[in-house]
Amino acid sequence: QISPRDHLYISSGISLIFYYYFQSVLGTIGFLLGGVLIDLDHLVEFYKFSEKKFSAKNFVEFFDLLYYKKAYVVFHSYELLMLGLLAGFRLDWPLYSTGLFIGYSVHLLCDAVYNCIHPLFYFFTFRLIKGFDTRVLYDFDRLKSRQIRR
Repeated sequence: QISPRDHLYISSGISLIFYYYFQSVLGTIGFLLGGVLIDLDHLVEFYKFSEKKFSAKNFVEFFDLLYYKKAYVVFHSYELLMLGLLAGFRLDWPLYSTGLFIGYSVHLLCDAVYNCIHPLFYFFTFRLIKGFDTRVLYDFDRLKSRQIRR
């Protein structure tokens, strides 16, 4: 699985390109926020399913070992991405919203490509219909094969 740290590195690198191209500090901050803070929704699963006290180590371990049974991740959603797209058009695409939208999109794209998930995972409605059940939403065979290769 791709980690929040990976998203920080990816977003930081691409935000430099964003800044170079647009010369906008607000747009670059928006890009970083969209690319990284989306992972705050993982806190719901940690607090709901983990029996450990919160720490960065426990948080990362919790997700690496897939201790959670439900995948709510409400910010990881193509529906929200579409709302962001509509809001951007409505707001006439100020650079901060452009950065936020592109950062958010890059985050979802990296997750969709790298994570071992059902192809429809990032549709919130699909997760809702499937009861947010990780047994249905994750490809555990692929996950196990990746962990063996580490």
